[in-house]
Amino acid sequence: MQNNELSSGEFFCGAGGLALGAKRAGFKHDFAVDWNFDACSTFSKNVSNQVLCADIEEYDLERFPYVDCFMYGFPCDDFSVAGHRKGIDQAKKKARKNKIAIGVVTFEPMPVMFFNSKLKNHRINSLNQKTEYLKGLGIDFLVIIKFNKSFSSLSAEKFIESIIYKKIKSKYVFVSHNFRFGKNRKGNTQTLKKFENFFNYKTIITDPLLSFKKTISSTLIRKKIFLSKIKEANKLLDRPWRVIGKVVKGKKRGRKIGFPTCNINLNNYIVPKLGVYSVIAETNSFRKKGIANIGYRPTFNGQNLLLEVNIFGINKNLYNKVIKVDFLKFIRAEKKFKNLNHLRKQIKLDIKQARK
Repeated sequence: MQNNELSSGEFFCGAGGLALGAKRAGFKHDFAVDWNFDACSTFSKNVSNQVLCADIEEYDLERFPYVDCFMYGFPCDDFSVAGHRKGIDQAKKKARKNKIAIGVVTFEPMPVMFFNSKLKNHRINSLNQKTEYLKGLGIDFLVIIKFNKSFSSLSAEKFIESIIYKKIKSKYVFVSHNFRFGKNRKGNTQTLKKFENFFNYKTIITDPLLSFKKTISSTLIRKKIFLSKIKEANKLLDRPWRVIGKVVKGKKRGRKIGFPTCNINLNNYIVPKLGVYSVIAETNSFRKKGIANIGYRPTFNGQNLLLEVNIFGINKNLYNKVIKVDFLKFIRAEKKFKNLNHLRKQIKLDIKQARK
């Protein structure tokens, strides 16, 4: 390299925290890889446009150049009902035996979204969905802590004292082996064990729930959704991946070509591969199959990302109604058609696929 400049490269780069540190230390960043589109977009703005948005398991590693410094960051897991079910089941047994209540502590907004304000479409579940799923697992209470600047500065020791000891008065604390907490994530399972006697609780480290030898986590589930592997994601979730939203007014283009749709904003939900999916739509009055398109509607030169759902057998005004959309399988990628006739023909084929 020119002028003895040192080079660096990174896998699982995220928004670019490690890369920024390397850049400030004098390294020239040659490449970065992450599978999350939003992370790659943020990386390109923060660090460099030399970032590849791809699944590293499906990429030719020989393509990457030699670098002086190679970096990688472990994925950050957030909430996954499926992944935490094993721990909750263990906690329920302990609670019944000792005749005590069982609860879950969670944070809102998600810490990863708090620290990276540019990270928008990241959620698998909304807060309301998370709450309902947890209730379904049989917990007695849910503590939702507002994650803000003040809370993020709380040390691990203060977290134990103020939350575990004073607020919840925990007798048992169930955590995964890779649990991190407190300012700069300095607290871990060893920190919890260190203060057990002082604050009168017992730490229990739960074994991860595995699927095909991989730990079930939100990171893995999010990856499957992002890559449009919906069936695999649903298996890990132990339920269909669901988006809930209110129907908003559109330009009624679907209705004009014979396929009326309900338009729903994705808000902070993770965005899977753009395209058409087989779905089930549900309201208070019906539950029916349909097809959904996630994308920008290139045939109409659309600019905004939108979820459009054509519900089989429903042809009435659903504006402002809340719809639950369960994703079942990926049908095809979004594409731009030459004209509306070609689009109509393809939609008919999509519907045929979805009805199977």
